[in-house]
Amino acid sequence: MIVRKEESKTKKYSGLPADFSNLMKECIQALEESKLWSGKNLEVSGRIYPEELIVKFSLKEPGLIRCENFSASLDFDGEAKNLVEKAQVAMEALSSMMEQYYASTEEMDLPEDWHSYKFDKEEIFLMYSTENDDLEAQANALLGDEFSETKEEEVDPEYMGLDFFKEAEERFKNNIH
Repeated sequence: MIVRKEESKTKKYSGLPADFSNLMKECIQALEESKLWSGKNLEVSGRIYPEELIVKFSLKEPGLIRCENFSASLDFDGEAKNLVEKAQVAMEALSSMMEQYYASTEEMDLPEDWHSYKFDKEEIFLMYSTENDDLEAQANALLGDEFSETKEEEVDPEYMGLDFFKEAEERFKNNIH
């Protein structure tokens, strides 16, 4: 996963909790626009750094190596409540980006590095890539630890807040368009 902030490159991170990723995936698949990318498997992943939240939606066609990744990065202050709001903005921006891309009848230029946009009164950075995280992980495993990125930490429930998942689920379910 490509980080936007230079300081994130050397810091440990937490992956998005599986329940949270699955909830985001369910919300995206419930959208009418999801039929535009039917036949492709949607994977939701992300990382929580001390100052940055990254959310990535990956679409993979069964049997192919190529992957289409739509990524969002937002500044993050470490507050669990703020994380839910930031993740909501990321989810909406990425679903909008995917909808425009798949609905377009003309070739569309997507940002291949982080580009700043205003979305829902929030500054968000978006990018598109075709890297395959599964292949990257396999290559890193073969090459050894010195070639892998900063290590992932387990998600600390205290850090996320006691009602994090309940709050996230409520917000996402109430905000599906």
